[in-house]
Amino acid sequence: MKIIRTLFIASLLSLISTSLYAQDYYVCDTGNDENSGTSTFAPFKSVLRGLRAFNEMQGGDSVLFCRGGTFNIIPSSSLYNTKCSASNVCTIGAYGEGERPIIISKGNTRPAAIHFSDGGAPVSYTHLRAHETRHDL
Repeated sequence: MKIIRTLFIASLLSLISTSLYAQDYYVCDTGNDENSGTSTFAPFKSVLRGLRAFNEMQGGDSVLFCRGGTFNIIPSSSLYNTKCSASNVCTIGAYGEGERPIIISKGNTRPAAIHFSDGGAPVSYTHLRAHETRHDL
């Protein structure tokens, strides 16, 4: 019984510490790609910089786009992060008030604005929330 309790406490502490140290990266069309991206007061500007943060971040982290923002994405942008897992789900979401962020893919011949690369995080380990994605040729 003591072993089970010890294992339970260790598992609980592991989950709590993962949540406490998760990092949010912010992207807003009023930002600057030279910013740290770790604060709503210093967001990245471009989708490309936000996707690069996603590809480099730790499991459990998030990339959040500002509500009301409109972002153009270059063709063939890819998400690839093997650190995302069932226990450390990565999130692409939104922050702030207003309309959902709009991500526009122009001139892209692929059927999707964002491509999940083979070998990267399976879609089930990445949550896409509160976005509108458009494909304009």
